[in-house]
Amino acid sequence: MNNQIKIISVAVIAFLLLGSIIALNISPKSQTPEINSFEECVFAGYPVLETYPEQCKTPDGKTFVRIISLEDYFFQEMVKIGNENLGAMPIEGYDPDLYMGAFNGLKKEDFHEVEAIGGIWKLKNNELVFERTGPQGQITSADGTINEKGMKTLLNKLSERLNIKVSSQEDVDKVIDSIDV
Repeated sequence: MNNQIKIISVAVIAFLLLGSIIALNISPKSQTPEINSFEECVFAGYPVLETYPEQCKTPDGKTFVRIISLEDYFFQEMVKIGNENLGAMPIEGYDPDLYMGAFNGLKKEDFHEVEAIGGIWKLKNNELVFERTGPQGQITSADGTINEKGMKTLLNKLSERLNIKVSSQEDVDKVIDSIDV
């Protein structure tokens, strides 16, 4: 009888082990959403690396890079290289004089009709003049610094003047290299 209990006990344990192994192999795997973009990676909660441009990594080792517009790239590169060239970072941002000090290939006419915080730059009698367009009486220390829309205009003007069609970050780099002399 004792042997019979041992045999039944071993058989039950073997059956339970075999059942567990089969259940693990046929149960659905934990499903992770398929990630195909930087935005999906961030939305899924995966870490974003502090790189430029930003990158998001999935646990399986895939890396997705944040796509930025050419205008944003131009703005960021102009500030980065401008800071290097000036040896300092302007607190409020760049106005035409600071940009021309940082990039010797820029000309006054490049800034004609370029928007800035609080107004727009105009070329009058070969002089750049800042015309306020904001509400009267509201003056800030940032007035005259070129904003994102103004940087887009500046990129378009430089592209035209330098005859460089801008359709990639490499083209933007060519524009910047042409004025960084």
